[in-house]
Amino acid sequence: MLDKNSIYDICKERLNYFKNLDLTKLDPRLVDTEPFYIWIQQDPKKLKAKAIIEKVKILTKRLIAAKNEKEQKKIIKEVVFGEILTCVSLYPVFLFPNPENNDLNFYSYPNISEENLINYLKYLIKVDKVISKSGITAEKSFLNGANIIQTYSISTILYLIFQECAYHLGLDRKKFFDEVYNLRTSCFEDVLKLIPMITSNQNIDVSRYKPIDAIKTLLNTDRSLEFINEDN
Repeated sequence: MLDKNSIYDICKERLNYFKNLDLTKLDPRLVDTEPFYIWIQQDPKKLKAKAIIEKVKILTKRLIAAKNEKEQKKIIKEVVFGEILTCVSLYPVFLFPNPENNDLNFYSYPNISEENLINYLKYLIKVDKVISKSGITAEKSFLNGANIIQTYSISTILYLIFQECAYHLGLDRKKFFDEVYNLRTSCFEDVLKLIPMITSNQNIDVSRYKPIDAIKTLLNTDRSLEFINEDN
């Protein structure tokens, strides 16, 4: 089983890895699409690292309270799943400067309007426990854009830390990596389906979808059970 010190060691190793990673050796497209790389490296006062460590401490208490290794594996999967949901929920509402007028814009997605994205962002602030406490608003401002990136980056690094913890518990590295990648991909597809369903009142309009499909898309119930209960 993992103890507190081993989890903290994994956290420290992963943080140092990301902070010291030579980004010039990565595919530029990866750096452009994954803002957490630059986010964690721009941390002269180590405030970002401290924020992540505090989150790790909270999650570690839950993990070391497990009765056995099997329960620890399940808790790790629950943590990874929850942080991935935060990541994929925020990814569509990243704000980018317009080089022509310095305004901020959302990235364009097929069949999704700017109004859809604003309604969706307001919905996240209303219903998501993590995002509602993050300071994120529905404003198209540089401060809000930074808050979105920060919340996204913290959750991304957290799930990568606990993904590494899963390897130390004996989960097959390649198999679990593939499971996590497929989970993130499929959940993001669910989110893109959900966005047009959010009304200006932050409700879900299921008139265009079967109710059961809407519920599964919103809660990711099937994906959660499959991922957490999968034997490794």
